[in-house]
Amino acid sequence: MEFPPPSIEEYGAKPRDIYDFMTTFGYDIKLSLRDSLSFEELEKIAIENSGTNILCTTINNKNKYEKSLSKILFSNCNSR
Repeated sequence: MEFPPPSIEEYGAKPRDIYDFMTTFGYDIKLSLRDSLSFEELEKIAIENSGTNILCTTINNKNKYEKSLSKILFSNCNSR
């Protein structure tokens, strides 16, 4: 999902509201599979790098998602 704070504000919404909405439903917001981000960290990075995409994974399914993605990445590396 793309997270562009300036565009969200231009639309009339608040970037923090979008972040809070996603986390309220149990999503873990990340730029990679490694670390969760606070809103402040995410906003700073997204403003500095337009077109920033975030991963929104449910906390309950996080390990399953990471295992699936690892399988896909590993199989792609082996097919080269």
